Amino acid sequence: MYSAFRPPLADPPLRESESGLEDILKEKGVTDVYFVGLAGDYCVRFSAIDCAKVKDAGWNTYVIEEGIRSVDPVAGWEEARADMLDAGVKVVSVKDGVVQRVGS
Repeated sequence: MYSAFRPPLADPPLRESESGLEDILKEKGVTDVYFVGLAGDYCVRFSAIDCAKVKDAGWNTYVIEEGIRSVDPVAGWEEARADMLDAGVKVVSVKDGVVQRVGS
């Protein structure tokens, strides 16, 4: 329900409300996807995990830690961070090279 890659409900699915984000990113030839926003332990978490799971895309998926805020800033973020790392999402700092190259 919280992912930008899925419709908001699973049963019944609301297909008409799908974002089409996966297709847009593929069409544009995107290689790196960076996530920031509210709420790190919900929307950012599930969107980043779903992004990393798109098998044929090969996207490098990042969450910029300073660019998120969580509903539960301690336990919620720690759990979300662990889940994302397990899914192959890289949690990075705004000072990391992978972020710095975007600004150049």
